[in-house]
Amino acid sequence: MSAYTITEAVDGGYILCRNGYEVGLAADAEQAGQLAARDAIDGYPEIAPDFMHDVALDRGLGLADAVRQDWFEAALSEEIMAGWPQAAASPAP
Repeated sequence: MSAYTITEAVDGGYILCRNGYEVGLAADAEQAGQLAARDAIDGYPEIAPDFMHDVALDRGLGLADAVRQDWFEAALSEEIMAGWPQAAASPAP
């Protein structure tokens, strides 16, 4: 689905990777999702994974219009986290 993956860091938290390359570190899965969404938006238009188009189309917009909307980053984050293992994507109690 997405090119973003997370791996548990030795010290706790997560390592976020895009296509196998480290993007950054996050304290929890939610923060990793936000970091991935921001990375995807920052890479637009050179890099525009299919899931970005899907999220925009779900709201009836083209990608060029959606990336300028306030809600888009949060929607991307949710879409990215949906592709991660359930245990990692679930917020801690």
